[in-house]
Amino acid sequence: MNINTTKKEVFGILGLPRMGTTLVNNMLNSYNNCFCISEPHWANTLRPNSVRLDKVNFDTRNNNEIYTNLKRYLEESNEFQLGGIKETYREHQKKSANYILNSPHVDFIIAVIRKPDVGFDAWLRSNWRGYYISPQNYIKSYKSLCRDLENCNKEIYWVQYEKVCNEGIEYLNKVFNGRLILEEINNIKKTNYIFGDEKANVGGNIKPPKTGTEKVPPQAISLINEKLNTFYHKHDI
Repeated sequence: MNINTTKKEVFGILGLPRMGTTLVNNMLNSYNNCFCISEPHWANTLRPNSVRLDKVNFDTRNNNEIYTNLKRYLEESNEFQLGGIKETYREHQKKSANYILNSPHVDFIIAVIRKPDVGFDAWLRSNWRGYYISPQNYIKSYKSLCRDLENCNKEIYWVQYEKVCNEGIEYLNKVFNGRLILEEINNIKKTNYIFGDEKANVGGNIKPPKTGTEKVPPQAISLINEKLNTFYHKHDI
């Protein structure tokens, strides 16, 4: 199965942790003529020079050169038409996301967002500590992500996690509006190479999206929805 497109392009996938970036990453990696590598810039912070490559082969050890090397690799490839990088956005540590936002080699960005209260519930269910258990920090991160993307001078394609789960490829084709045309796929392949946090690749399969929350206190749900629902619904398709 292939993605139909008229030219070779480099893209980025960006979203908050637990928002569905791995799902979109895996969906695009299920096509023969597309690859998307997971969190190389973040990997260089976590464990430098720890790289496993099964599908593509170019140097990712220097953050300042990753996109240059990716662009060159894609242009020289007879196999791939599209190449990208997925990074998660952390408002208090935006360095890895900034490579996607600022690189001159990135042609467009796929922004993945999730229903706000359910997204925060996913943070709490992950049993993270510190920064990630505060609804105020979550609100700040969500707003910061949306504003950084809205102020970016690249073409942004907004993808809602819930609609990916409910509508699949048909929804993504509506989002891309002819720039990319994705053929229907029978199953989503687990991405078989990892650059960033290995736990981030545990997810990434289509399943019915959660409609409620398990761990978010009622007052926090009200606050999160009041502050963030406008940002979420602004990008309905």
